[in-house]
Amino acid sequence: WVAQNASGTEFKGLFDGRGHSILNIHMESPNNHAGFLRRVTGTVKNLTIGSETDDSYMSGTIANGDACLGIIARLANGTVENVTNYAEVWPGSGIGYCGAIVGRMQGGTVTKCRNYGAVECSVAPVQALNISGIVGLLETGYTNSLSFCENHGSVEYSASNSAKHISLGGIVGQVTSEST
Repeated sequence: WVAQNASGTEFKGLFDGRGHSILNIHMESPNNHAGFLRRVTGTVKNLTIGSETDDSYMSGTIANGDACLGIIARLANGTVENVTNYAEVWPGSGIGYCGAIVGRMQGGTVTKCRNYGAVECSVAPVQALNISGIVGLLETGYTNSLSFCENHGSVEYSASNSAKHISLGGIVGQVTSEST
């Protein structure tokens, strides 16, 4: 899968997977925001990425430390509903925000989402690192709502340099705002 890479590109409409799955997705991206969708201001729902038996994965590496990785790299006042992930997720050294469903949330709603894929980081981050099974970062200054989500995948950090700020969570890596 080739992730969107143009700055300013966003998905504004309705992506209704209607219960379908996208299987065997392989994504390796050097882009600032890497995911099935780069930036979402619309709605993504009823979609599954990968399966219990395929080899789907998403990985991203960039040098600046402000990058996002997830099915939706960055959610900006959008909606994600009933999205399931089985793909393994591997944040690289420049990824600052990584969630299997959403990397960085800047307003919006995430509900009824599930992750079964492992989220594993084995490289030291450039700056801070926030990783989780659902949303990497709920960012300050935005109205964020997260509900009825489940993480069944492992979330692991195993790099030797842990001098940087590392936040790990099953559902959320870091909450920096008042969120529900």
